[in-house]
Amino acid sequence: MDDGPEQLSDEQWNCLLRDGFVHLTNVYTSEEIEAMKAAEANAFDEAPYGRKEETGEVEDSNRVVGIGDDIDVIPLMHLPDNEARILKTLPGKPIIANTAERVLGKDFYLDRTVARRSRARSGGRLYFHKDQHGDLGMMVLVYDITEEDQGATVVMPGTHLGTPLPLFTMPNINDKHQKEVQGLGSAGDVYLFFRDIDHGRSANLSDHNTTQLLYTFVNKNTVPASWSRQGAKKEHLAGLPDNIHHMMRPYDGRPSDNYSGWVERFLYGSDFFSPGSGDYDVRNDLIRDFVYTITTFRGKDVEDLGEDPLPRYFTVLARKIRITPWDYLKKINFGLMVTNLCKQFYRRVFLGRRTIDNLKKSEYSEALPSL
Repeated sequence: MDDGPEQLSDEQWNCLLRDGFVHLTNVYTSEEIEAMKAAEANAFDEAPYGRKEETGEVEDSNRVVGIGDDIDVIPLMHLPDNEARILKTLPGKPIIANTAERVLGKDFYLDRTVARRSRARSGGRLYFHKDQHGDLGMMVLVYDITEEDQGATVVMPGTHLGTPLPLFTMPNINDKHQKEVQGLGSAGDVYLFFRDIDHGRSANLSDHNTTQLLYTFVNKNTVPASWSRQGAKKEHLAGLPDNIHHMMRPYDGRPSDNYSGWVERFLYGSDFFSPGSGDYDVRNDLIRDFVYTITTFRGKDVEDLGEDPLPRYFTVLARKIRITPWDYLKKINFGLMVTNLCKQFYRRVFLGRRTIDNLKKSEYSEALPSL
């Protein structure tokens, strides 16, 4: 079966680096697309409200979904291989795997693998946010999405290049933005993107459900920690291609408690948090995000990553792009910053750090914002 082009064109590669995402067509054959549709339909027929990512257990109408109760999520690696093989093998296409290696270096991992269905006539948007630094995301359209507001992922072009958190740059992170780009296209189309780009999800105002398949890749020294991966068992991978097995291998990078220098120790090994930080990790803590950005993006336009694995949460952009403190600070809306930090500080003082941490560990709060 024809695997198509093995590499992005120069134009596509430059688009990915510049805008933070690239739209690929004709990646999969018509037979693969039909098999994808059949597998998706069967998966949701068996679990109309989705499955728990960490166990694969079928959900019911009483489920608690942190990204909206009009969204159903199914972890792909938990599905029986004879029913969902095509959904597990899509990241193995040469053009996808080769691009992931070009962005992350050799021996990268496949982390999160889910199907996300947006229900018809559901008006809620998912707010603009950033996901984990250093990830490459992949979205596959299962059905045509030819018009806006049909539940597709939306992105803000260029905001993967040292743009602070949306909470400190956008007056309203819930509203539709005039510069946003929605992930439109035909069934089988692919979007590759840096997951720390500002992104959210549009409302689905159409009269039909829409489904996207979502995959995440991380480099050799970044621990793949998604629920859908942690819950996958050996039998879920039986019979899959060798390259998928390699992407799903147990973590074999630098130990997570082995920090390379003071920056890693500060970012990932300390209990520091900004006075008003409102969320759970470096990408949603303004001070730590600032330190990460100015110490990571110190590149000199290097194209070849070489043989040495990248540090944790790095991509090729760290070797190609340089971002100064002023590049970062000038993008902050300081009025928003003061307002939001005061609100978050007030919450922390009156709720207390322990209460907030416990809330984050609840089923609702652990459904972290995703694509």
